[in-house]
Amino acid sequence: MGDSSGARIDGGYAMYEPFGAFSNTPPGTNPSVTDRGFTGHRQNNTGAYDLKLIYMNARYYHPQLGRFVSPDTIVPDPANPQSHNRYAYAYNSPLKYTDPSGHCVFVPPFDTIACAIAGGATISTGTLVVGGAAAILLTVAIADALNPDSNFSDRAEDAAEFLTSVSEEVSSQISYHLSKAFDPKPLTEDEKRQIDKIDQIPSWLDKHPDLAEDAEKVANDETLPEGNDHVEEAYQRIESLDRAIKHLESVRRHRNEEAQALIDTALENARRYRQELVDIVGELPHDR
Repeated sequence: MGDSSGARIDGGYAMYEPFGAFSNTPPGTNPSVTDRGFTGHRQNNTGAYDLKLIYMNARYYHPQLGRFVSPDTIVPDPANPQSHNRYAYAYNSPLKYTDPSGHCVFVPPFDTIACAIAGGATISTGTLVVGGAAAILLTVAIADALNPDSNFSDRAEDAAEFLTSVSEEVSSQISYHLSKAFDPKPLTEDEKRQIDKIDQIPSWLDKHPDLAEDAEKVANDETLPEGNDHVEEAYQRIESLDRAIKHLESVRRHRNEEAQALIDTALENARRYRQELVDIVGELPHDR
């Protein structure tokens, strides 16, 4: 950092290793000049409790380790294996990338847009294009004012052409990330287990042909032998069927065609088996 005459300010000069550690330690007066350091982020290198951390907006970063001290809360680019290393800085390529937000590497302009989408920002292509147009045309206007020989119309035409290509790429990126987020999925392992439990109901009923008789005893306030209270077990299976029906109904629209067919069959069976159990032991007591 220099003064108005271009002379270097004492304590305003620092050099960094690739991952951001100081290769020459700045003097203690450096924080009084600026608290900004590696890639413009805030250096936490002041006072007696110097942790040598860098605040990168979303997270703290430890340059000596070349790692963030906490995991990224998003996976900004699921198609890139380096994105799944959620402690890594800039895809482990600090000479090629930076990380302005603490979430995503900066590869202008597209990875920044993809990062915003992955992070849950509400962005439309129109907003990006209009905002980009304003920024680009403002830059062109300033350049034209500073350079009387420049041709504003030619520069604006070039900017518009560039903006069109940006718009197309933005639309492509948005479509890609939305498609990855909402692609129909197969059954989860938990859903497979729920369907298996549903399919076990008929065999369980076959093993307990005296269930109706036991239910009548319970209705007459008789106590069934310990370990043979199949009426209580029937109630538990009704509750399990209710949970399975509710869950499978809620996830059906997010599953692929094969999974939806399995869910439809399972739901039909679950409702039928539930009614069979209710016909035998009665509806669930209100105090359950």
